[in-house]
Parts: sequence; structure tokens; C-alpha cells
Amino acid sequence: MKPKIPVGTESYIQTLILGIQTYFHSGWAFLVPYLAAYQVYHWTRGPVHEGSELPALTQVFDILHITHLLLAIIGLSNKLIQAESSRSARILSAIALGGLFALPGTYLEWPADPWEHWRRTTEWEVHPTLGEHSARYKAFYFLTYSILGHYVISPNLFSLASSIACCLVAWQYYRLGVACGLSRRESQLFVAVNILASGVSIFSAYRYYSASTSLYAQVAAVAILRIIIERITSPNKDTRTSRLLSNALSISLLAAIIAFNHVQGFAIAGLSIMAALLWKLTDSPKRAIVAGAGLVFMSALALLLTAQYRDATPQLKGWLAWWGGFDLGWDSPAGKRIYTTLGAFGIIEIFCACWLAKRREITGWLVAGPFLLLLLPIVAIPVVTTIASSNSDDLAAVGRLLFAIPVGMSIVRAGAIALRKMPSLTPIFIILPLALVVTIPQSSPYFNRSWNLLVVPPADLRMQQAIEPIKRVSLPTPTPGLLTTESHRFLWGTASPRYYGFLFRKRTFRAPPSAFLEALEISISHREGSSLVVAPQPISLFTPGSASGYLSGHWLPHQCALDFAGGTELYHLANSLAAEESAANPRVFHLR
Repeated sequence: MKPKIPVGTESYIQTLILGIQTYFHSGWAFLVPYLAAYQVYHWTRGPVHEGSELPALTQVFDILHITHLLLAIIGLSNKLIQAESSRSARILSAIALGGLFALPGTYLEWPADPWEHWRRTTEWEVHPTLGEHSARYKAFYFLTYSILGHYVISPNLFSLASSIACCLVAWQYYRLGVACGLSRRESQLFVAVNILASGVSIFSAYRYYSASTSLYAQVAAVAILRIIIERITSPNKDTRTSRLLSNALSISLLAAIIAFNHVQGFAIAGLSIMAALLWKLTDSPKRAIVAGAGLVFMSALALLLTAQYRDATPQLKGWLAWWGGFDLGWDSPAGKRIYTTLGAFGIIEIFCACWLAKRREITGWLVAGPFLLLLLPIVAIPVVTTIASSNSDDLAAVGRLLFAIPVGMSIVRAGAIALRKMPSLTPIFIILPLALVVTIPQSSPYFNRSWNLLVVPPADLRMQQAIEPIKRVSLPTPTPGLLTTESHRFLWGTASPRYYGFLFRKRTFRAPPSAFLEALEISISHREGSSLVVAPQPISLFTPGSASGYLSGHWLPHQCALDFAGGTELYHLANSLAAEESAANPRVFHLR
């Protein structure tokens, strides 16, 4: 529950302390000053590292960090002084949750997507102003960078900073559960199941996206949904202008967090809100009939208005079924994306949600609603046509729309209802959902994510043998060019930001060796000034293959071995050019 602001004769100091607690209790309000400062510096092209007229943005963020730390100490110490045993237990639970996310670390198995998020964070090391960053509209990459500064190139410290967003998402889901009528213990169980079960393919959403700004967009999307649910479920409607303005301001600020971090949050929030409103419309038969008729009419209209465009756009083949909703066929591209997001546990959840929806439980509508809405032309057609009109390759992200489903909510709620009739089954109620998410197989079509949440890949599959030496290489000035494989260019551009200018955006090398050598010869013939020739050593690999690559199909199981290849050719090339060796592992040669 929210802390109550004292009235009447209560002291000003106590009011201030409770205001601080409310500020942090929101789980998002303290992000707004960072976003505001970032946008001001983005519009004014303000300095990032060193300022003359304006202080550097890193200094502004440092001031905000210190201010928030002091405010958090004040608010938390007051809670601890007045703490009951249950409140102390909740604080310890929050600390344990942070440890759960931080200890396994960011999932940096090569070439998983978190490598790109890490690269975008370390990139801030080289840019003097905000306008030069490759992902400048995603503001909170800079938030992570500002916490660590130059130490962002340390994978362990980077993982610690990235776990903040995971804790904020978990807190928002806890508050959403309470807003939907779950008890505190039920909400805690819901969050535990959500952490273990949500994700895509075999990858945990919390672990795989911990370094991405998309988690901050998820925080905002869930917070918007909670505000609207609290509004429509409140028995005593607060129609005061101040309250309405407060809700509108909160939603506007949360929308800004989504807009400047990851726009998929708007689609996630939109699907969730539509599901909540449909629940509200079914509280009377007349309104339910009107709502159903409206959806049918608008879906038919969408089919008619877009028929010619859909027929003339081959990229949409396999995405839409004959009725205009997403195609759920296992062989269709849409069906594959949807099933890899749902997994076996998600399908069980939807069955539970349909039973709850029949009982007019909002938890059922929030879980089943987004999935069912994607089957309607009025939702599927605008989504697909909008994405295809900009970049058809982004259609692969359709499955992420199902992040609108609060995974775990319906099965926990269904279990709680069953316990009212059979209270002796309480231990089973607690153990069963957790057992389901742990024992479901990892591979397709089941997609268990609990394993990925905790696993620490071997050091060689995390490219540690390639990353660590990069920090020890003494780079001459001016920075020489870089001649190496595509994958190692990416590694050097990530771990040594001076090499950002030589970065290859692709993390993996799939061309034949002949193309690789041809590209190197072209680079040598066109080079200006000195260069470093980096020859990776395949002997650094000990793990035969990647289990994650094999189970998910997201990359080749032997991708690391491929990306360490080419070292012998580069070594002989450097010797033939009489280059001077300056490091032994990897073999680094200075070509003057």
C-alpha cells in the first residue's frame, strides 16, 4: 500500500519524509529527472564529459545520483526505525531479489543480443555530445554509463548496474498484482513466477534484456496499466480535478520514458489497456454486446480498407490469417514468434485466464486479453502494416507484443480461488507454479527460461579470453587502424572505445574465408597511417559448443569457434608485412 500523507497537526518533516518515500515507492518517478536532464542536453547539444559554459552531463547525473542516494537513505532509515517484522522481511526480500539479478550477471554469451546493449553503453566513452551516439534516442543507456563511468567496460560492474532495471520491473508487477486484487503474498508469488517464466524462446526477459533500455519502457508500460486499473476498479470514484490531473501527468511522464527508451512499450501498454477496458465493458450484458459488435464492425472495416495493400505486399505473407488476425499456424512466421514467447507455461496460463475471464476476474482478462486481441484484424492489421511500411525485418519482433501479458498472474489467482474451497492445499498452491516453470523442458516447443535466468556460461563462450587482453594492450597515439576479423572488431570497439570508429556492427562472421582474406587485402591497400593486426588464437576455446545456441537456434552452436578462426592467416599476413609484435595473446602486431 502507498504511504499515507499525514494531515492536520502532523509535522512538516514527517510529511517531507513520507513524500520522499512516495517518490521512491512509485518505482519510476526518480527516473524523470534523469530523462529531463538528458533531453535538455540533447536539444542544446550540451557536453557529455567536459563542459565550459554548461557542466558536463556526467556531472549532472552524478549530482542526481548523490541526491537520490541521500533521499533514499532518509526514507529507508525512517522505515527501518518504525519497521515491523513484516516490513523488515520485505526489505530483505528486495535485497535478495537484487542479488538474484546481479550475481549471475548480464547474459554475455557470444553472440547474444546483450553484447550490442553493452556496446551501446560503452560507446558513450567516446562521444563529446549526445547527438553523435548511434542509439541516442534511447536515453537510459547513458544512465547505466553514468553509474559506472569508465568502469563500464568491466562485465561484472556492468551486470551490477544493469540489474537495477530488473528490480524496477519486478516492483511494478508486484504493485500491479496488488491493484488487481491479489494479496501481498499472492503478488509476491506472482512476481516470483513472472521472473522465472517470462521471456522469449529459452531466454529470460529479465536476464536477456537487463542491459537494454526496453526494460525501462516495460517499467513505464506496467505503471501506466496499474494507474488505469486503479482508476477503473476504485469503488469510490475520485473525480477531483487535482486527482485527474495527477493521473494525467503521471501517464504523460511515463509515456515520455517509453518514447525515449523503446517505442515497443506503447504497443505493450496499448494491448494491456485494451484488455482492461474490455473487462470493464463486460460488467453488463448490454455493454458487452455493444463492445463485441463494435470490434466485429471495426475488424471488418480494417479488412476491407487494407485488402489491396495486403495483397500487394509479399512481406506480409504468412503473418496474417484469412480472417485478418495473426496466423497461429506453427509453420507461419507469426505463429512461431507467438509460440516462442508464450512457451508451454504461457499456454497453460491462457487456459487459466479464460476460466478466470468467465468469472469476470480482471486477472484473466489481462492475461488472455492481449493474446486474443492479436487474433482480431482491428489489432493485427494496423500492427503489421505499420511495421512493414518502415522495415519488414522488424516483423520478427511481433512476439514481443505478448510482453503485455503479466506472466504468472492468472495461475496464481486461479490457485488462490481454489484454496478458498480447499485451504489444506496451501503448500501445493505455492509449490506447483514454481515447479511448473522449473521442470518444463528448455527446448522447443516448451521454452523453459528459469535455467537461462541463473546459468553462467563458460568464460570462453563469453569471449573473456578476447576481452581481457584488449584492456592491457598499450595503444599508440594517434589511434592506429584495426585489421582483424569482423567479430574481433566488434569486441575491440566494445571493450576499447577508442576503436569505436573501426567497429563492425555485425557481431558474427558468416562469409567464407576467401571473402574474409579479400576484405583484409582491400583494407591494407586503402589504409592510411599505422595499423594493428590482431590475430585471435583458436586454442583459447575449450567448450565444444553453445547449449543456448543449439536449443534456441538463435545462433550457431559453434559460432565462437568460427569467430576465433582466421588467426593463422592474420599471423602470416603480419609476418609477411614485417609488422612488429606488441602482444602475445591475442597476437597483436603494429603495422607502421
